[in-house]
Amino acid sequence: MANEQNLKPFTKDNPPSKEMAKKNGRKGGIKKAENDKLRKSFAELGKAMLDSPAIPSELESIREQFPDLGDDEITNRAVMLRMQIFRAITTGDTKSFEILRDTIGEKPIDKIQTDNISEVKNTVVITDKELAEEKKKMKEELTSG
Repeated sequence: MANEQNLKPFTKDNPPSKEMAKKNGRKGGIKKAENDKLRKSFAELGKAMLDSPAIPSELESIREQFPDLGDDEITNRAVMLRMQIFRAITTGDTKSFEILRDTIGEKPIDKIQTDNISEVKNTVVITDKELAEEKKKMKEELTSG
């Protein structure tokens, strides 16, 4: 059975001693560093797996479909892209299409129309005050011209 004194939580009325707080903080810092290292190693492992050569059955299939690719270019990334292409074409999967389009850098940018002027931006952040000022400027330009 547990020692009842060990089960008392730290509270405002029962704060830990400076030594105990320092010891617990150190343990927490060590554990965080271990978790960060593990997370980093998972990311590195994932990248290594994606960049490793494709399995033989996929290798032959991709060679037939894409003869211009060299063996060093036929990785698991290539297999995944080919599968997205296949899904987009054969099933009309729009999500696969969007993934492919975005991957090759053709993601459309947001377009906002303000009265008669179109502004194109990747990210649009405008306050109501700024919008009112822009409308005022446009009206002035239209009436003065």
